[in-house]
Amino acid sequence: MTGPGEPDGADHPAAPTLGERLARLRTTVHPADRGPYTLEEVSEGIRLRGEPISPAYLHQLETGRRPNPSLQKLEAIVGFYGVTLAYLFNDGVAAEIDEEIALLQAIRDQGVKDIAMRALDLDPEYRRSLARIIQEMGDLQQRSGSTGRRRRRGADGPSG
Repeated sequence: MTGPGEPDGADHPAAPTLGERLARLRTTVHPADRGPYTLEEVSEGIRLRGEPISPAYLHQLETGRRPNPSLQKLEAIVGFYGVTLAYLFNDGVAAEIDEEIALLQAIRDQGVKDIAMRALDLDPEYRRSLARIIQEMGDLQQRSGSTGRRRRRGADGPSG
């Protein structure tokens, strides 16, 4: 509840939009040995599952220019990424899946595998806190212009 003079939601950031959640899936849910999927790759992957969908349509969804996709299209998209439809509409489910995604991203990097494995033993509340810390550190690194992993691998040589 807000007090006098406080705007509604002052302590609560706005929930991500459908487009933001779709974009997050595309940029974070991908094989460990490569970067994010392109819209073309997502389109082709969904088409191979039996649902034709164009890269342009996916872009319109991600940018909010196509606000009312069909249930069939959304099911095809979340099926491609291996998440439930609830991820797109339920903030609680989305938070849990985002937490799992953050931990999986950490596991991908051998240098933090031990930390990630220990995190799995934490209570969900602490895992969410850890996921937020990891995200904030990544954001800080990006803002500072640091390339992090790439520079470190180059300095260590191919054998790491």
